[in-house]
Amino acid sequence: MDDGLKQRLVGALVLTALAVIFLPTLFHREQQENVDQTSQIPVKPRFEPVVIEPPPTPVIEPIVTQEERFQPAVKPEPQPQVQTAPEVPTLDSENIPKAWVLQVASFKEESRAVAHAKELMDKGYRAFVRSTKVGDGTVNRVFIGPNIDKNSAQTLKLEVDKKLGINSLLIQFSP
Repeated sequence: MDDGLKQRLVGALVLTALAVIFLPTLFHREQQENVDQTSQIPVKPRFEPVVIEPPPTPVIEPIVTQEERFQPAVKPEPQPQVQTAPEVPTLDSENIPKAWVLQVASFKEESRAVAHAKELMDKGYRAFVRSTKVGDGTVNRVFIGPNIDKNSAQTLKLEVDKKLGINSLLIQFSP
């Protein structure tokens, strides 16, 4: 057979194969596929709240040995309660009573410090502002107090820290 004839036959077979593969896709373009529109997500379950009661407080009885069981009951003598005397105000070197204040905040702008002190006064605290030179600037500190009794100042610190969500400083007051 002639080489030119072989090449023509192979070319015709390749074109026929391509026509068989691609012609059906050209004529079936308008075919639509149905999409399932049902949800695969399950419905939200309904939960009922469960109330858990705290466990009862266990009764703890002291451990008693065999010898102690048969001893007569002796009433313990009441312990005298120690009363803590209120702290006596002490004087410093200038004969001024020692007092304590809480440093609540410090600001560069005096207006912000005054506004914060006013908020504290509105909440019932004795607040004031002091300006201090620091380096080449001025810092305005907001204080609550003064209290002569250090214990009451520490109690006030705990209350203020919890109420305002801060960590105030308990320092000695200097007029």
